[in-house]
Amino acid sequence: MENLEDKTKEQLLKESEEKYRGLYNSIRDSILVADTNRNIIECNPAFYELFGYSKDEIIGKQTVYIYENESEFKALGEALKQHYGDAPFLKTVNYKKKSGEVFPGETNVFYLKDDNGEVNGFIGLIRDITEREQADKALLDSEEKYHLLYDNTPMSYQSLNKDGTIKNTNPAWLKTLGYTQEEVVGKYFGDLLHPDHKAHFEKNFPAFKKRGYVHGVMFKIRHKDGHYLDISFEGRIGYLPDGSFKQTYCVFEDITERKKAEKEIKRFSRIFEDSFNEIFLFDAKTFIFTEVNNAAQKNLGYSMEELQKMTPLDFKPEFTSESFAKLVEPLRTGEKEKIVFETVHQRKDQSLYNVEVHLQLLHFEQEDLFVAIILDISERKQIETNLKNSEEKFRRAFITSPDSININRLSDGLYVEINSGFTKIMGYSEYEVIGKASTELNIWANPSDRNKLIAGLQANVLVENLEAKFRTKNGELKDGLMSANIIELNNEPHILSITRDITERKKAEEELAKYREHLEELIKERTQEVDEKNKKLSDQMKIFVGREIKIRDLENKIKGLQGK
Repeated sequence: MENLEDKTKEQLLKESEEKYRGLYNSIRDSILVADTNRNIIECNPAFYELFGYSKDEIIGKQTVYIYENESEFKALGEALKQHYGDAPFLKTVNYKKKSGEVFPGETNVFYLKDDNGEVNGFIGLIRDITEREQADKALLDSEEKYHLLYDNTPMSYQSLNKDGTIKNTNPAWLKTLGYTQEEVVGKYFGDLLHPDHKAHFEKNFPAFKKRGYVHGVMFKIRHKDGHYLDISFEGRIGYLPDGSFKQTYCVFEDITERKKAEKEIKRFSRIFEDSFNEIFLFDAKTFIFTEVNNAAQKNLGYSMEELQKMTPLDFKPEFTSESFAKLVEPLRTGEKEKIVFETVHQRKDQSLYNVEVHLQLLHFEQEDLFVAIILDISERKQIETNLKNSEEKFRRAFITSPDSININRLSDGLYVEINSGFTKIMGYSEYEVIGKASTELNIWANPSDRNKLIAGLQANVLVENLEAKFRTKNGELKDGLMSANIIELNNEPHILSITRDITERKKAEEELAKYREHLEELIKERTQEVDEKNKKLSDQMKIFVGREIKIRDLENKIKGLQGK
């Protein structure tokens, strides 16, 4: 076992190293690894490409080899001493390529430490900022052009001083937030942010100044009228010719509507993907599927890639192209808003199952789509068939029902009979429960629920839709929806109870309660219909169980009389 764990650890370490190596080799910034004497021990491919050296030419050389001159080498050395062992620091250095070309490199230095926390080397990330410095110089040389762009750009722009106060804003910024220039210049930028974001700004503004840029930073900023906008920031630091801080240059985009749209899309996606019903979206002209939810993929056995090449006719053996087109025609013409019908679906493994289809036509800006919500009614169809058969067939339905059905003696809760649904849900075999009491098996998670059931039966003979938690054989807690009544067996009162496992449904209900969109309403309407049908079936099952028990009592009496 230990060897297996060691092997697993080695494999994980190897995988980790491979991921690191892949990342290391793919980074576009040049990476240099050096020891404490500043001797080069490793470089990534981007380094060799930038500096023009081969591996044999540079490994083992001191880093002075790549600087413009020794003073640059010493200057970075002083910075290493100044920040020794601290967090990474950023410094711009003049480097020299193999060709002799000199370029400014923005260098981010990280300290390597051993297991004792002692520095044993350095990592330098070097980025050629020649173009950026040229751009900075061009920007300084083109103030007039800059102001034209500044005043007319549709993007909201602002600049901040070193202390985070607003230095300037452009007209787009003022229009977006409703302020005048006089109201905001000199004001601390953090005071305009939502309280939850102000602390974030204060913590990260120094890092921004040190790093030199930010990308895609999200804030909530207060409009003059008091409401908040979601914004996405892009920014960089402007420097004076001597390299000292000048101001920030930042633009932001109002993404409030986009965030709302993303939230709605996410909400729809959760409803769509998490629904226990099968949901299909397919093109109104070609019938080719565009979206199919997880439940449908799982039940049919097809992947999304396969389904995107299929139409409903590929697994509806009862339909032809002509009959299906005729079926949906009332939706196309607007004669009907929804069509409900029953048919058969064929899975990838060729097995069939009965379904009830709710079909609608939705009109979008660019396309029309059919949406089909499918309920697998195989179980319901089977129950309906069983109810039409003889009492013996009903007995078989009692045994094979997926719901937990059991008969307990009222006086002490002793189990008299259970079905396979009980075994499947609770994990107990018939041998393990018959002749034992529910309290003995500790099945009721809350004994007060059993007391509530008994009290209800004693008062009204019948208890419906009692929600309770039950403990399975392996200790798992499940939510059950129970209906029960009192029956007479051998002149002694017993409890006949039918319990449905609603554990997953409870979880789904908690999620689905948050959403109110059109598709959600369709699902909720269907769920309500199913609940009503299930309740009817449950009532019918109670009638037939009672009938079975009465038949058995009559048989016993007849046998008794025959014996006499």
